[in-house]
Amino acid sequence: EEGEDVTGGRSPAASALLDDSTCEQYIRLMCRFSPRDVLPFLMEHETYRPAECLRACQEHDVRDAAVYLMERMGDVQGAFATSLKDVKLSIYQVQLAVLTGQAEVPASARQQGLMAQSNRGRAPARISHRGGEAELAAEIINARAALTSAIGICKRNCRNIADHEGEELWFQLLQCCIV
Repeated sequence: EEGEDVTGGRSPAASALLDDSTCEQYIRLMCRFSPRDVLPFLMEHETYRPAECLRACQEHDVRDAAVYLMERMGDVQGAFATSLKDVKLSIYQVQLAVLTGQAEVPASARQQGLMAQSNRGRAPARISHRGGEAELAAEIINARAALTSAIGICKRNCRNIADHEGEELWFQLLQCCIV
C-alpha cells in the first residue's frame, strides 16, 4: 500500500543493517577500521551469518569477536583454543613488560621486596601508586580481559559437555596460568 512504512518505524540506517549482506559488509569494515567495536556490535545484533562474520574476524585478527562467534556456532573447543592462545600471549606480554621495567605493576610492600629479589641483574619493575590506588599497566588489563574471556567459556560450556571434557578445559586454563 502506498505510504506504508516498511521499515517498522526504524531509521533508514538501522533498516539497512537488517539485510545480512549489508550487515556483514559493515562488520568487515569494522574489522578493518575499528576492531574494538566488532564484538559489542555482534552481541547487540542478530542480522548476520555467523560463519561469514567469523571469516572476516579471523582474516583481520579480531580475536575476541571470533571467539564469540565460534562459541555461538557451537565450536566450544575452537573458541577455547583461541581464547587460551590470547591468555598465553597476554601473560607473556606482562612478564616481558615487568622484566624489562616497562610496566607499572601494583604491589604491596611485601610483593615489592619479592620483585626486587627476583629482578637481580635486570632492570627493576616500576611500581606506581596514585592516590593510594595502584595504576594497572595495559598489559595487566589485557591479561585480565583474556583470562576473563577464557573463564567465561569454561563456565558457560562445562555443564553442556562431558565431565572429563569440562575438567580438561579448566585444567588447560589453570596450567596456562601457572606455567
